[in-house]
Amino acid sequence: MLVSLILFGSMLLFQTNIFMGVGGLLFPQRCVYQYTQKNKRFTGRYCGLAEVPKDIPAEAQRVILIGNPFTSLPSGVFSHLSECFLLDLKYNKILSIENGSFEGLVNLKTLLLSMNQIVKIEVGVFRPLLQCKYLFMNGNNISLNGNGNVDGLISVSYLSLRNNTISIIPPGYFRHLNTCEKLYLSYNQIYSVRKAAFNGLVSLKYLSLESNRISSIEAESFIGLPSLFLLDLSKNSISIIEGEMFEGIPQLLTLIIKENRLSCLRFEDLAGLNSLQTLIMSRNKLSRISQGTSNPLHSLKYLRLDGNNLTTLNPEVFLNVPRPMIFVLSEDKANTNRWNCHSLCWLQHEEFHRTITWKNKYRPICAEGADWYSVCAPPGKCWGALFCPLLASIFQF
Repeated sequence: MLVSLILFGSMLLFQTNIFMGVGGLLFPQRCVYQYTQKNKRFTGRYCGLAEVPKDIPAEAQRVILIGNPFTSLPSGVFSHLSECFLLDLKYNKILSIENGSFEGLVNLKTLLLSMNQIVKIEVGVFRPLLQCKYLFMNGNNISLNGNGNVDGLISVSYLSLRNNTISIIPPGYFRHLNTCEKLYLSYNQIYSVRKAAFNGLVSLKYLSLESNRISSIEAESFIGLPSLFLLDLSKNSISIIEGEMFEGIPQLLTLIIKENRLSCLRFEDLAGLNSLQTLIMSRNKLSRISQGTSNPLHSLKYLRLDGNNLTTLNPEVFLNVPRPMIFVLSEDKANTNRWNCHSLCWLQHEEFHRTITWKNKYRPICAEGADWYSVCAPPGKCWGALFCPLLASIFQF
């Protein structure tokens, strides 16, 4: 280990080179232990610190302690840092956070606890953080069955719990976070979403549940989210959408359910989504789409259906869907629907009249191997397969 001590005016710099082994190779991780007076930043990075340093200046506004082996945050350890607005504790080995750990951090705005080994968070541990707006706890071992507690975050607008061990969301767990606008629960082990799981998140605009194991969503699971405009359910195991599943999110603009196990879709099961503009259903197992007795999608503008098992679309299903509209029915030849293009002449007709367009010009790939424009009788003044692509290019179909 190479050690150097350098004094530059108001900055004391202590450096070491610690060699980290990966796959039999050694890569240097430079230790930086310093306080910079100019921007009031204290740094202890990759220095083998066994505990939080006791010599952090009281006027420090940014405290960065990354890549150290300390395992706990004792009560009062930051109590003298009333001016600190950023505390970065990523890539340490923190197992638990005691009540009182964040006492004194009255001006903290951003707290980073990602990539530790946190299992337990004591009740009330975040209550001193009255000004905290951004909290990152990705890559830990946090679950929400009593071993994690977010009470007291009265100002938080961004909460990220990606890549933890969350399997269930207790109803009302986030009920006190009425200022939270973005909540990330992706890459966990959530298998079910219960009724009113997110009740109380009245300001939430973005909710990510991507890459979990969700196979069931109870009716009214998303009730109490009047401000939500994007919901990401991609890369789960959802096989059915039932009525009232999406009740309670009247302002939702974008719904992403790609890479699930859906085999059929009825528009009537999307009841309550009257404001929905973007619906992404790519890479499911869809073989049939129907309207049902009603169609709530009065605002739909963009629909992705690529990567399914669809061969045709019934024009009656889309009668009450507003125009103009953007479709993605095929994207690549390796993983796409194989369309019976003879049954989609109504779409070609609408393309000519510019009531529908294709995202990035991805037109349907015909199962019969024919060109999209050579299958149907030419609509209007589009004389045959030779001129249709030219006209489409001119008018940016």
